[in-house]
Order: sequence, then C-alpha cells, then structure tokens
Amino acid sequence: MRPCVADRSPRATVRFGADSAHAYVRDTCMTGTPRKAVAEAIATFLFVLAIIAAVNSGSPLTPLAIGFTLAVLVYSTGHISGAHLNPAVSVGVFLRGGLSIADFISYLVAQFVGGALAALAPAAPAASR
Repeated sequence: MRPCVADRSPRATVRFGADSAHAYVRDTCMTGTPRKAVAEAIATFLFVLAIIAAVNSGSPLTPLAIGFTLAVLVYSTGHISGAHLNPAVSVGVFLRGGLSIADFISYLVAQFVGGALAALAPAAPAASR
C-alpha cells in the first residue's frame, strides 16, 4: 500500500462473519518541497521553544533537555526533510550540493518563521492578560 494516494481505492477490509466492508478513504497529501518546509518549520518551532523553556527553567539539566529534544526532532523529521533545524546546516548542505535552490530557500524561510513564532510564543500568554 502506498502511503499517499489521492483516489477512492479500498484501503482496508474488515471482515465480520460472512460480510466484508471496504473502507474508502480519500487521502489529501502533501509531498515534495511543501512537505519538507512544513516539517522544518514545525521542528524548528518546537526546538526553539524547548530551548527557551529549558533555559528559563534554570535547571542544571538544561543541556540534557535540549539534547533530547534535538534527538527526538531529528528522528521524527529526518526522513522527511533531513532535519536541518538550523539555517547554518541548510547552508552547508546547499553548498555541498545536497539541496536544490528551491528547497534551500523554502528551508530558510520555514526555519526563520518557525524560530520567530517560537520566540513570540512565550510572550503570547502575557499579552492576553
């Protein structure tokens, strides 16, 4: 079964006694550069937010929290976008020829947007008071 098909093909057969029912699913999927950019934006947002929270906690385990967060994000988005999470990494990969210009620009925009939103997120509850 392909992970993303935009048609009405039978996806699963559930058998109850002699009957069988086919579940029809219409997939809407995102592929290519938009999928990679969204993965980079979400992962960068979560990474920057975790860094801000860990540093503000004042805990001596701050580096460990940041490292575990990075590990989880790399494992969760590495297969989608390469999990750069940092414009410097994207520049390095681009310079060695690992990214097209379209992917490179979309990664940079996504990373800056994700980072900026994460930086603004802790201020949002204070602004609503």
